[in-house]
Amino acid sequence: MEWNEIVSVVDIKDEEWLISLPKYQQDTIKDLLSIKEPEDAAIAWLTATTQNTSPFSAKNEDSSSYFDSIKAELYKLLCGNPEYDEERKELSGIIKSQDNRTLIVSSISGIIGSKVGLAGTFIAPVTVLLFMTISKVSINAWCEWQKENKEISS
Repeated sequence: MEWNEIVSVVDIKDEEWLISLPKYQQDTIKDLLSIKEPEDAAIAWLTATTQNTSPFSAKNEDSSSYFDSIKAELYKLLCGNPEYDEERKELSGIIKSQDNRTLIVSSISGIIGSKVGLAGTFIAPVTVLLFMTISKVSINAWCEWQKENKEISS
């Protein structure tokens, strides 16, 4: 996947990302966004729902740990980690298709979900909320910020 393709994917208005989710998830996320910033809304989504779904996961983690794991995997996927070279190649075709938001969200959520031990449909709202965060700055700035934060926390 070429860098300009990734940039074009995340440079979409918030409302357009939301419509990639099922209606029940859209409504909940809109409610959360009325009182929280996107990353806080993502943590709230995970907090409200992991207690019901994480018993089925292979990993036993709390919601903030899930959020950090999801964000770390999204960073690796979008910011060029070689671990995701094959997945980026596969996503390249999806990005070039028309009206691809839902397919992009479900594909990326599935890829990341398999790494963190959660269902892609469950983390799709988190993927959307992270894309909303990235689109407020730029993918370059987000990747750099994530890289700096990783170095600080290591």
